[in-house]
Amino acid sequence: MKNLWKTFLMMLLAGLVCLSFVSCEDDSDDEVAETVTYDAPDLATTADKTIENAFSDLTGKTTNDNVVHNDGTTHTGYCLNQFVSKSEINELVGLDADATEDARDLFAVNITAGDGYAFRTKSEFDLSWGQFKEGYYLSAHDEVPVTFPSEEISKKFDIKGANKIELFRKLDIKKTDGTTVIVEVRAFAGETINYRNWKDNEDNQDTGFKLSEVIYDYITTEKSSFNYKISTIDSFIPEEGSEDYLADNTANWETLQNAYLLFPAEEGDEYKIIFLNEDDNTTDTTYPTQKYKNLKYPQTIELISTN
Repeated sequence: MKNLWKTFLMMLLAGLVCLSFVSCEDDSDDEVAETVTYDAPDLATTADKTIENAFSDLTGKTTNDNVVHNDGTTHTGYCLNQFVSKSEINELVGLDADATEDARDLFAVNITAGDGYAFRTKSEFDLSWGQFKEGYYLSAHDEVPVTFPSEEISKKFDIKGANKIELFRKLDIKKTDGTTVIVEVRAFAGETINYRNWKDNEDNQDTGFKLSEVIYDYITTEKSSFNYKISTIDSFIPEEGSEDYLADNTANWETLQNAYLLFPAEEGDEYKIIFLNEDDNTTDTTYPTQKYKNLKYPQTIELISTN
């Protein structure tokens, strides 16, 4: 009897050992795909426009009754778009003050409190102008006077001690899934760009950077698999068949790599895109010629799959 019991225990132990080997073998076959994450686009540190003590003067500003703060209390509030002048921003970028275009749409917005706390303290991105104008300043709210009641905007953008408004020129990069990534162009240091002016064929020097740099790996790593349609604040589209302009404002990856976004030389100048000849055969290659005419007031770059 003892021998039978001993035999049974040995067989049970052997079975358990076999099961452990099977289990180990199964685990080794289950390969887990590695998730690769990429950093979000850098935020600019130099603002195109700064409004100090932005909420100190409420004269002439209209109010909205029954604004519900994110803490549930109800107040009279001032819509935030009143604190940034449309005419001033239009003139800042080279548009007429009373133009139908609203140049504020070209900017991302950050609010900083008196103690230095800002939107970007907790967020990878600043707010777009469209998001910013959904907010309110509640002068009677003692704790957190700036609030964004919209369900689509995180409560982390509510801010107490609001003091300074900063505007950063941006490009909106539209992905094929319908989402938009804000890229602030002053996040790029810029370099001296030599080129021969299209209009008078004179040598020019401006500061800018390669436009292809705005297509971060965060947006796509398959950059050559897309065309890039550029839209402008004034909705400019070249005439069909025109050889002076980039057709339909749409570049392939090679063309985008030979395009540059130029910073304005002074207030009132516009940001513009120039397209240089990649096969320039001029004798002075230090100043390559422009392949197409400039594209002013760029606002959006949309990715269009070529597959």
